[in-house]
Amino acid sequence: MGRVNAPTAEIAIDTIIESYHLFELRESIVRRVWRRARPNPYRRVAHELYVAIVGHARQPEFFAGLSVPDSVDGRFDMISLHVFLVLRRLRNVGDNGDEFAQTLFDAFFADMDRSLREMGVGDLGVGKKVRAMSKAFMGRVDAYDRALDADSRQDLTDALVRNLFRGNSPDQLV
Repeated sequence: MGRVNAPTAEIAIDTIIESYHLFELRESIVRRVWRRARPNPYRRVAHELYVAIVGHARQPEFFAGLSVPDSVDGRFDMISLHVFLVLRRLRNVGDNGDEFAQTLFDAFFADMDRSLREMGVGDLGVGKKVRAMSKAFMGRVDAYDRALDADSRQDLTDALVRNLFRGNSPDQLV
């Protein structure tokens, strides 16, 4: 048997590693496509619940009576608060609650994507804005969760004033 020189062995090893990574990538793509291809039994109900959440969050009393700014940001914050409350409740439902919560979350951000496009945001800017909205939502979830977990009325009030009223107390806005 002949001896394999080092550069040839390195090339062979690199080829094997590259093939493995390509296989891993292909498997990852197949798993994602399969997960999307299988019917989600919660999609219709999650969408209906999301529509109801939006309907409740858009009630005029929040904007006129409580002085939440009636703006794109104010409406986003009200919808975010309502979605958060439902998602928090779904945590106690078990495994099905987690999958349903994810489907509801997906419906929320699909609607944000659609709304941005309707408002005229270009295709290249939509993803960036949705990521920023997702980050903002997750920050609100963290603040609200911490306040509720600590049973701290003051922390919850601070988070609501910061997010819903942009730092102005509601009585200053009336």
